[in-house]
Amino acid sequence: MKGTLAISWSEKNHVTFGFPRGRSLQDSSKLLEGTGKNLRHVKLREISNVHDANLKQLILEAKALTPHATLGSGDAHEKNFREHV
Repeated sequence: MKGTLAISWSEKNHVTFGFPRGRSLQDSSKLLEGTGKNLRHVKLREISNVHDANLKQLILEAKALTPHATLGSGDAHEKNFREHV
């Protein structure tokens, strides 16, 4: 997962949003869970969790740590992503 910004998977009662380099993120709001070597994750239990400013900060930090990862098919998509997260 060298260039992977984040991964996600669904469970029965939530969606898990994982960061392969999560251990390196600041996470001052203590959203991240996990005790693995590097992977940390956030459990999104409500749709409104997607708009959490702390989650946005984690995504932006992960992007900074993963310079070759992309958020879509170009700059316009990335701009749209940043405006809506």
